[in-house]
Amino acid sequence: MSPPGITRDNATLRFSYTTYGQISDEYGQSLGEDTDFEAVYELGHRFQIIPSFFIQPSVQYIQMPGGTGDIPDAVVLGAWVGAAF
Repeated sequence: MSPPGITRDNATLRFSYTTYGQISDEYGQSLGEDTDFEAVYELGHRFQIIPSFFIQPSVQYIQMPGGTGDIPDAVVLGAWVGAAF
């Protein structure tokens, strides 16, 4: 069941492969680490409350944070809020 005022017409599911970063060997050498890449995937559901305001709860999965493999993959919960004045 949707919150009051929210219909399927003004709510959208979004998935994105938001960021991919290839990390240079030179940067890895400056850290004294082997580096590869970092990637971020995001899943969110946007609720358009009124034409000028939305809320979008989201979950992000971060693969190889920092690009070294030293930090375990992470799940981040958050929300986007947008308003137009």
